[in-house]
Amino acid sequence: MNILPLNDDALADITSFLSTRDALELSATAQRLHPIAKQHALSVILLDSPQKMRRLCAYLLEDIPGHLMCLRNLHVTIYAYAFGIEAEYDIERGDYSTATLLANILERAEGLQHFSLACSEKTLELQQMAEGALRVASRQPARLRTLVMRQLECLFTTPQVFAELAALQNLKSPELWHIDECNTSAASGPVLPALRHLSAIKVCAPMFMFVRAFPNICAPTMRNVCRDADKAAMLAHTAVQNTGPVVLQPLEASTRAVGRFWSGLARSASRLRFVDLILSDG
Repeated sequence: MNILPLNDDALADITSFLSTRDALELSATAQRLHPIAKQHALSVILLDSPQKMRRLCAYLLEDIPGHLMCLRNLHVTIYAYAFGIEAEYDIERGDYSTATLLANILERAEGLQHFSLACSEKTLELQQMAEGALRVASRQPARLRTLVMRQLECLFTTPQVFAELAALQNLKSPELWHIDECNTSAASGPVLPALRHLSAIKVCAPMFMFVRAFPNICAPTMRNVCRDADKAAMLAHTAVQNTGPVVLQPLEASTRAVGRFWSGLARSASRLRFVDLILSDG
């Protein structure tokens, strides 16, 4: 029951039904509960409008020990940049004037465990963060568990996104969207043996990077790993062999695929139990 909108007269009428002792105990309980409830309320924050972004960031920064240190889960949606629900998502039409506030939050949020950022390519560009949000977040490497980087454009070309994961040795569940790492060398990038789960959506990166960075990843389901081209088929076999999926969903293959492709897949997928197969004439 929310009684906050009631005026003082209405609240006085309600408390008049209490004994003086009960009223005293209620007052003492409310005073004691207030900091505990506030700490819990500030532990999870969703920023889904420019107004909320400004107000909450300013509130957190005005008392870092009392407010910002409570923050554990921060989710910044696309609507925090003034994109309407029905708007056509044009990266240049967003309002990124709060990027500095957000950067200050990330730099000082030492208890942050889960962080999700939309439109990260534009936010980082305007802030000129050469180190990127990943490096800012990695200043708290012992705590961050979940990291979601969502880009609006097709490919996020700021380099070394994978490299910035190196400090996040306790990261459990990264989710990367539209990352372009095609030119990353074989020797660079992190090694995260503790990581078990990865979501990579529309990521353009060489297979060796995933194999090297996530040697112990568990992938019971893989999507769109196979094409008819010889090189793509070889990479698909490597991915299947190194991750041991139980499900391939969907497996895309040409009707012209030769027998060695299927035999190679059979050798690589010893744990495979289900295949959602899509055949094409391409």
